[in-house]
Amino acid sequence: MPRVPRTLQKTYDKNRDGLIDTNAVNIEGIEGPQGPEGPQGPAGADGVSVTGATSDGTNITFELSDGSTFNVPWPAQ
Repeated sequence: MPRVPRTLQKTYDKNRDGLIDTNAVNIEGIEGPQGPEGPQGPAGADGVSVTGATSDGTNITFELSDGSTFNVPWPAQ
């Protein structure tokens, strides 16, 4: 039998035709060290908070701090 690294022995044993299935085993080696941190990204949009909530029996309406509303259907019982 040809000399096969231990990590590939199981794959070799499954492929007695002498071919090693490189899709089944990672043969690239160990992961290298982490690279340097990238540049700071742009600032994100300001968030909003919930300032109130009401329900009409069909929907729950959330009032948001920017003056907008967000409607969610009332959960089925």
